Amino acid sequence: MPKEIPLANGGFSSFSPDGKKLAYNNVFREFRTWKRYQGGMADNIRIFDFDTKQSETVTHDARQDVFPMWAANGTEIYYLSDQDNDIMNLYVYDLGTKQSRQLTHYTDYDIKFPAIGHDQIVYEQGGYLYKFDTRTKTPQKVTVEIENDQVYSRPGLKDVSGQITAVSFSPVKERLLVTARGDVFSVPAREGITYNLTDSSNANDREAEWSPDGSRIAYISDKDGEFAIYVRDMENGQEKRITDKALKTYIFGLAWSPDSRKLLWSDKRNTLNITDVATGRTTEVEKSGEDIFRSYNWSPDSRYVVYVRPGKDINDIVVYGIADKQKHLITDGWYDVASPNFSTDGRYLLFASARTFNPTYGQTEWNHVYTDMFKVYLLPLAEGATDPFAPAKRRERTRREKRYRRASPRLRLHEPRQPDCGVAGSAFVLL
Repeated sequence: MPKEIPLANGGFSSFSPDGKKLAYNNVFREFRTWKRYQGGMADNIRIFDFDTKQSETVTHDARQDVFPMWAANGTEIYYLSDQDNDIMNLYVYDLGTKQSRQLTHYTDYDIKFPAIGHDQIVYEQGGYLYKFDTRTKTPQKVTVEIENDQVYSRPGLKDVSGQITAVSFSPVKERLLVTARGDVFSVPAREGITYNLTDSSNANDREAEWSPDGSRIAYISDKDGEFAIYVRDMENGQEKRITDKALKTYIFGLAWSPDSRKLLWSDKRNTLNITDVATGRTTEVEKSGEDIFRSYNWSPDSRYVVYVRPGKDINDIVVYGIADKQKHLITDGWYDVASPNFSTDGRYLLFASARTFNPTYGQTEWNHVYTDMFKVYLLPLAEGATDPFAPAKRRERTRREKRYRRASPRLRLHEPRQPDCGVAGSAFVLL
């Protein structure tokens, strides 16, 4: 019948070869998520004697000493510890000298879940298996080969209609640029042939965009090992990489300038960038200390860029001048904003903003919530730009004028519409 070991607590353990003693951890905490722990639950190696029913702590380190493994020779206990270089390595405790020494010296990844069998210890380190010879005190990498039929790596035809991630229309709306399953396709709007433009099963091609003049497309790909921006000539099929090979980050959406000369894009480094397509020169517009730039657009004349600057609590809208590299803060940080864009004539800036406060109160508790706070706003940018949605202002007619109008229906008195319903810089809400 199994018998309970008379220990109040216990974790990883290993019997001595004669079965008279047990090397063990008093606390079981290997599956915790933190590393380099040296608090009150940092464990040591203990030995329990079944004859005397006494326990003795044999290691006294500030860090973790875990996974005790009693060697077949009966004189050594192997274990893991990160006491010396912050990485879990293999140590051995000599029962005769009562001293410990380090056996492996990994500096990148921890040794995980070792197990002993006679004179060999097997463990995982950095995704590889190793066996450690307790006689020679040397590790050896174990080569593992798993033979299979490679079913999922065989060439085959795939229906990618359900895996579309991005769509871009050609300027004349005759074809669509479709990104699906890591490839870029040119698809006819009505009838015609679908072309796989990249045809790269070994790369993730994504977020393709047609240039406004229709001569080129731009897309993001990791075909060279890291994500980069590529531009392809739609006439001759030639393409080039326009971002630096030293760039190692995740790139987000592309936005062509209306003159088809530049590309606006952001990345996981929290930077917003403009790249000249002809020269490949990249200008960093801004680097955020808070978050990724997710919303940005061009002015119709390609002279300005508008974008949302991520804030800690509230975002702001900024207009950036391409020529002078000057930034103009449009909003004041009081209300959250999103999706800024220029009107087609460039005279207005449109954006969404959460500045509508209509609280709804509960009937059973005196609580309130704010919903539907975002509305679309219009901001005049040019001198003399008026509110296009303002009602015409008319003068109240006198009774005599009204009687005269009824008597002479062909004659009408009009008051001209006032030229300015607001000044540049004042926002009008579009209800």
